[in-house]
Amino acid sequence: MKKASMILAALLLAGCVSLKIKTESPHIQEYDLSDNTLGTLQCKQYSNLALIGISSASIYETRNILKRLDNGQIESIDGKKWIDLPKNMFANLLVQEASKRCILVSFPPFGASNPQKMLKINLLSFDIKEGSAPQAIVGLSYEFFVDGKKMEGVLSEQEPIKENSIQALQIVSKRAASDLIELFGTKK
Repeated sequence: MKKASMILAALLLAGCVSLKIKTESPHIQEYDLSDNTLGTLQCKQYSNLALIGISSASIYETRNILKRLDNGQIESIDGKKWIDLPKNMFANLLVQEASKRCILVSFPPFGASNPQKMLKINLLSFDIKEGSAPQAIVGLSYEFFVDGKKMEGVLSEQEPIKENSIQALQIVSKRAASDLIELFGTKK
């Protein structure tokens, strides 16, 4: 009898509760750094480059697309996100740019032998800067290890924003990746 009254009470109360299960989520547009177009390239000989890793400042460990205001405030752009973390997208972009120059990029683990040419990157800035002169900025530090010798430096690229801030950041990222590969190509 007690069980029956509990079941009856549960059924009666269930009719009084209204749950709105279907909710409208805001539309999110997702962007990538690369256009993912890889053509067939015939190379007589390939160079190899081992990408040890890409690290980034903790502020860029997000899929949010960030903009920096003149007063130092940082905001994310509503309704727009990166498809992946910026450091992962930059690694993919680097592989694509390297393949255009007959350079094969490998990632750890490298197997039984250590690579002769290695690259380590730290993403220092990855911003859309708004204000009187809006621009997209990519800044990174790099370390090349070639036959046991270390070469390091800082690379910064900027692109004025004319209409589309995300497109400007895509352009400047591609240029930074291309510049890194160009540096590698001169270090034989």
